Amino acid sequence: MDAHLINFFKTKKNIKLTIGALVIANVVSTFVPPVGAHEPAFHPFESEQSMSSDITLAEMRNMIYSSEKLTDEEKAFLYNEALFTDILPYINQSEKMKFIYRSKFDSFDIKNINPIMFKTFLPYQGWYPGNPSHNLYVRNYNDLDEKTGDTLSHEYVHATQDVDGYPFFIEPTAEMISSEYFGGEIDAYGATIKSLKVLMEIIGTEPIKQYVFTGDFSLIEERVKPNLSEEEYSEFINCISMELLSSKTSERNKRLLKIYQSLYLNIYGSPMRNDDVINHILSDDETLVRPYFNERLGDSYYITVSKNSKGSTGNEYCYLDPISSREDIFTNAYRLN
Repeated sequence: MDAHLINFFKTKKNIKLTIGALVIANVVSTFVPPVGAHEPAFHPFESEQSMSSDITLAEMRNMIYSSEKLTDEEKAFLYNEALFTDILPYINQSEKMKFIYRSKFDSFDIKNINPIMFKTFLPYQGWYPGNPSHNLYVRNYNDLDEKTGDTLSHEYVHATQDVDGYPFFIEPTAEMISSEYFGGEIDAYGATIKSLKVLMEIIGTEPIKQYVFTGDFSLIEERVKPNLSEEEYSEFINCISMELLSSKTSERNKRLLKIYQSLYLNIYGSPMRNDDVINHILSDDETLVRPYFNERLGDSYYITVSKNSKGSTGNEYCYLDPISSREDIFTNAYRLN
């Protein structure tokens, strides 16, 4: 990460969302009905004649840097080459997403939440209206600084996603990706992030990436549905369809945990309670370092406190298999059906 960007993230972000967000959940595109709940609108990409070339890093950089609305500092922030290197292969699988990217990033802008929006979207520190919006809104935004950078990065990640899907995946991944690529601290959606991490430890990150960047749910279904009973899978869909900021969040997580136990047993042939990484996640062990999207962050590890013969204590670094190793269970056909 460039040195001038690191300074933006020395303090925690302002709280982006509160329980009051539910009041306006139905009108914000990142809080939408489950997949298949409505007929999609027609877009030009649906035409057979509209097959487009893949978006390249050079094209992304040109779209962002050619903007007359952004400052040089904002352009440097928005063109995160590591992020686009990792997500463009997914975007280029989808004519819809290529169309949306070219529609929005060619004239992208960051705006302050104006007084009218401030009253309407009171709980929000930042807001991305949805595809294919050209604007991203941040409260009290004049220039990019450490106070606005964290909120901006979270909402900006939404601009890179297909946000018309289950918030269970869209919101926590935005927070995690913001942290892993922009250096922001995770301080929202904690319970949902924990639940999603456990799921990714079981089925890998590839299905989640595929879904949040293309809207294609098939890989999640392929890895989850055959390894659950019909009733369990229906319960899984019901749980991920629930609103995030809800009094039922705790209940949802308990229901999902029970489902995960069945899923884990049916895939790996052993109880989930024996999985060291998942145990650390569930115990909120902050010593666990585990990148899920940006593999450049290095090895995963956790810290244990050890005692010597004289009773003194010290830190012991225990390295773990990277999350990408979970893919071997599926790509090498080791899964138990």
